[in-house]
Amino acid sequence: YMLQALNFRIHNPAFAKALEDETDPAPADLAQTLDDLKLKRVKLFVKNKQTDSPIVATLTQLAQQHDIPVIEVTETAPPGQSYIEWISSTLRQISVALGDT
Repeated sequence: YMLQALNFRIHNPAFAKALEDETDPAPADLAQTLDDLKLKRVKLFVKNKQTDSPIVATLTQLAQQHDIPVIEVTETAPPGQSYIEWISSTLRQISVALGDT
């Protein structure tokens, strides 16, 4: 929801939904995502640390190889952080990743 509020769009919603549901993405969706990263059609790669998988690890590495910023997010506030601290930290990561500092 935060990304949508910041006017980002999910580049491949079917792929993102499959990962969110902890299912394998369709081969065509995976191929599209791989191509999108290789061709730098993605501004920012958001990795949910709570849904890690071999596919996510591969995509994270591919994004890094193609100089696409990677930020790591969680679905809940980390221990010891308030809601405001957690959200502010995520927003700072996005800002730094996009060079808006």
